[in-house]
Amino acid sequence: MNREQKAAVIDQVAAQISESEAIFAIDYRGISVPQAAELRTRLRDADASFRVVKNRLTGRPTRPAPTR
Repeated sequence: MNREQKAAVIDQVAAQISESEAIFAIDYRGISVPQAAELRTRLRDADASFRVVKNRLTGRPTRPAPTR
């Protein structure tokens, strides 16, 4: 993933965070593919979403931008 792609992901995550009523960070390791599919289906039915994002990319939109 190049720098421009990372910036785009950070912008998308920041937008999703700002529009969200609640955010849950979970460790999804150990979930099988069918379990993940079932989770996505249930979340979609509840008008929610499930997205896997690298920790490095998730942390940036949650921190305030530096002021100059």
